[in-house]
Amino acid sequence: MADGSDGLDIRPQFAAMLDAIKASGVVASDEQIAAYEARQRRDLRREALASSGLHLPDDDRRMVLAGKLDRTKPACATVATWARGAPKPGASTVGCTPGILVLCGGMGTGKTVAAAWWLSHVRGKAVTIHEAVRTYVAWKRAHGGRVLEEAKENLERLARIDCLVLDELGQESDSDAEAAREVLHWIVDHRQSRYRRTLIITNLSTSDLGDRFVRGIYDARTADRLRTQGIVEQVLGESMRRPASIDTAPRTRALPRGDPS
Repeated sequence: MADGSDGLDIRPQFAAMLDAIKASGVVASDEQIAAYEARQRRDLRREALASSGLHLPDDDRRMVLAGKLDRTKPACATVATWARGAPKPGASTVGCTPGILVLCGGMGTGKTVAAAWWLSHVRGKAVTIHEAVRTYVAWKRAHGGRVLEEAKENLERLARIDCLVLDELGQESDSDAEAAREVLHWIVDHRQSRYRRTLIITNLSTSDLGDRFVRGIYDARTADRLRTQGIVEQVLGESMRRPASIDTAPRTRALPRGDPS
């Protein structure tokens, strides 16, 4: 689609229905067909958003389902630009933008809405860092048999999904810190090697995120992957959930090189 998503092509899904209508002698105008297509696209966006597991307030959900993207919002503009240029699964990566985008910024700056818009068009999955930690820990603790196979399959699914949103990075508890460090590296490493698109959302600033790599809270190898094969963007501005002036200029910050030690 022109807006940077893969798009959900609905024509094959209702072409037979339109043919049947025409065969019955009923003549539909171009306006009626366009309205039917619009309804079908909205239904597909609704199904894609529901299956993604990403939850939104009602007003935000209605905006996403309407298919309207407010490009004046830094987060939406950044995601749209990235989605347009990021490599599609199985396609050549030559000339493409990196397949990993990290959106940093405070609460209410539109990051989740931008992620929901993307998922509503590409049929992907959203997981929080907490869910990813539970999946990873279950795999590490499984000792064999069916339990291990199920745990491994759940983890592998995070690597196979064509489009993944990893939400709430940085909100993990102290007790989950080590597992979060490991699963973040696992996700970034496995998805990048499979050329899968990944959108990571965090309320940390780029400075705070970089500091976590420097201090070893997150793995230095992950920093190198994000630095060389990803994009890290700061969504500037105060929360849109309260009246405020917003600086709409996104900013990119490089992550530290090499081992912080």
